[in-house]
Amino acid sequence: MMKMCNICEEEKPIEEFHWADKEHRYRRGTCMACKNAGSRVRNKHPAVRLSKRDASRKARRANHERLLEYIGGKYVCEYCGYTDECTAPFDFHHIDRTSKELGVGNMMQLSWERVKSEVDKCIILCSNCHRKVHKCKDYVFYEED
Repeated sequence: MMKMCNICEEEKPIEEFHWADKEHRYRRGTCMACKNAGSRVRNKHPAVRLSKRDASRKARRANHERLLEYIGGKYVCEYCGYTDECTAPFDFHHIDRTSKELGVGNMMQLSWERVKSEVDKCIILCSNCHRKVHKCKDYVFYEED
């Protein structure tokens, strides 16, 4: 069985086309050779080289900084007083676990209003203090409700 490629307009064997939907036995309109050639051309462009993971990491970092500015505008651990210009060593800690809807890091794709309502339930801790709170039973520095 033969199929016409949408790009090179050559008639090729059906096996040279990727499956679009194997369950319904439907193949893509572009042959494998044209698909691969297009990918190589697109990946040479500097803007495309930035992988989705890198773009996601950059967006998360920007959102983290925006959240820290919203919660107080200062990068200071509320327990030990550690301060830093960089936002990386700081975490959001939910004071009341039962009111936690999602982790703040997992909410970056949601609306800003929903993220703000979740952040209002948190305090800023440095990474060391945050880990101590969760791992050390005797490390409690605030009254839990």
